[in-house]
Amino acid sequence: MQPIALRASPGLELPVARRDEERDTIERVLAEVTKAQGLREQPSVTRFDLDASGEPAVWIQVVVPDVDIDDGAQQRVFLDLTARVRSSIHQAFLDAGIERWPYVWFDTESEEASSAPATSR
Repeated sequence: MQPIALRASPGLELPVARRDEERDTIERVLAEVTKAQGLREQPSVTRFDLDASGEPAVWIQVVVPDVDIDDGAQQRVFLDLTARVRSSIHQAFLDAGIERWPYVWFDTESEEASSAPATSR
């Protein structure tokens, strides 16, 4: 019996078992990065798909503390943090043998809170 394939987008088919294993590996890698970089929350995988060049990729959202963009010292800390986290995610993917390219973007805590769906009371 053939494994069932999930279709994320045209041309991207992975057997369910392989996709689950890959997601588990990525989640483990992100947990390690979270601990190593001292992040408050683990980065979130938001999408598995092909990138514009047709290669397998994964999109990852990282939530970081708010910064005062008018404060040069806070800006430098923010830029250093985002560069370190992006670099460590890329290196962790290489070390783990993950063949998907990680597209990493950052939201601040207030951006994340403002985009969260409102809950009814």
